[in-house]
Amino acid sequence: MEIVDRDWVDLYCWMRNGSVLFRVFRDREYWGLMHEMLRDFWCGSVVPARQVVAAED
Repeated sequence: MEIVDRDWVDLYCWMRNGSVLFRVFRDREYWGLMHEMLRDFWCGSVVPARQVVAAED
């Protein structure tokens, strides 16, 4: 929702016993927290790992 700038999204879940539709609303406070955590993970884990792999080539 943040990427496409939408306030809500419909999430359709299909199961063998039936299906259900959820409307999920945007939560900017939650996204702010997640963005910080994802940035820390990317910079602290993904980037260093990519550098190690690139150095091995």
